Amino acid sequence: MKNIKENLKIDGYMTEEELLCLYDLAKDRKNILEIGSFKGRSTFALCSTGSNVTAVDSWVLDFNPESEINGEKVYQEFLKNTKEFTNLTTVRADAEVAIKEYEQETFDMIFLDFRTEYNDYVKDLNMCLPRLKQGGIIVGHEYSKDWSGVTKAVDERFNKPDGVVGMIWWKII
Repeated sequence: MKNIKENLKIDGYMTEEELLCLYDLAKDRKNILEIGSFKGRSTFALCSTGSNVTAVDSWVLDFNPESEINGEKVYQEFLKNTKEFTNLTTVRADAEVAIKEYEQETFDMIFLDFRTEYNDYVKDLNMCLPRLKQGGIIVGHEYSKDWSGVTKAVDERFNKPDGVVGMIWWKII
């Protein structure tokens, strides 16, 4: 990824190793759905591939205007961090509502990075998988002992992921 230095300037929770992995997983995909975008660190990596990326997030984090994670402030930072990409469609909506707008088998890759509780993650997998094309790849973040809900949901659904780098997991469907 030629612009990793720019990508790393964006505030977020993914390591350089994870960003490079995400980029590699996405580089041959045509249509990507990202659920959970925060300030755009992962979105930047996905868009850097040239793929068409749809980023869905409500950006409802904290309503306190003084908070570092005030939803509107974070959303504006996301827009600033991703402004160079013409291959990005941003959908500011609740993921459960937005995902229903997409037909079955629409995406080549889906990246989940928004909820971490076991029941929520199971629900997220169930709502996303029908929108993934045959041969597509589902990818997620927070696969680790520290995020046991994610790890348990992924392991139960797929037995084990096809691969893990840092806290990024993936499974080819």
